[in-house]
Amino acid sequence: MKTIGLIGGMSWASTALYYRLINQEVMNRLGGLRSARVLLASLDFAEVVAGQKAGEWDRLASLLGDSARRLERAGADIVLIATNTMHKVADAVQAQLSVPLLHIGDVTADAIRAHDCRRVALLGTRYTMEQPFYVEHLARRGVVAIVPGAEDRAEVHRALRGALPRRDPAGDVPAAARHRAPAAGARRRRHRARLHRALAGAAAGRARGRDGVRHDRAARARGGRVRPRRRTRCRRRGRGATGAVPSSLSAARLGHPRYLAGTRRASRRRVELHR
Repeated sequence: MKTIGLIGGMSWASTALYYRLINQEVMNRLGGLRSARVLLASLDFAEVVAGQKAGEWDRLASLLGDSARRLERAGADIVLIATNTMHKVADAVQAQLSVPLLHIGDVTADAIRAHDCRRVALLGTRYTMEQPFYVEHLARRGVVAIVPGAEDRAEVHRALRGALPRRDPAGDVPAAARHRAPAAGARRRRHRARLHRALAGAAAGRARGRDGVRHDRAARARGGRVRPRRRTRCRRRGRGATGAVPSSLSAARLGHPRYLAGTRRASRRRVELHR
């Protein structure tokens, strides 16, 4: 088994997800108690974000390059960058290594093409959406990435930054760890709604290409106006409780279950979606 060198910490919460998924995939493929051989170099995310805001990409390339070389010296056979945005400096990091750096854009394009797709909506930080490194990398692999308009890009960026774990000023426990707190649940719902609106806007034709041309002919025929999407409502049988949920456009992508299959037994309920 090869050893993976993982450059993480951007943020630590997403790095934990990378680590879990890597080990789950190894266990699924090899079975038993098998787990991945992983070396982790965790960076200070505050330093990285400050460099992004200041446009100091050369310094960030050097920072990630130093971490990648340390991983290589420690025995890594391949290096991964556990974030989309910092792949802006992936080529500069690869130039400092003698082992391969697996680019996230390559495996993303392969997964998209495996589902027989060629055009996708790209959501991420403003650097990922507005700068050409990610869109052009996908284009070289035969995938067209459609970026939302300026207003939606700003909304998605705020949602992603707002979802980052932060220290709770009332104590030493990070606020993100208090996942049962009502305030945390409200924040997650707001962030999810923002991402849904941006995705819906891209699919409905509000997305624009890098040339600024609208891609929705129907919207142009309506004088450039995009009709608001209808919202579905969810009713739990037996209780009569209702609540707004996103439409089926992004239900699977954003984690909203469309159906909870069940019988009439008390332990299993069925959720019906209707307009």
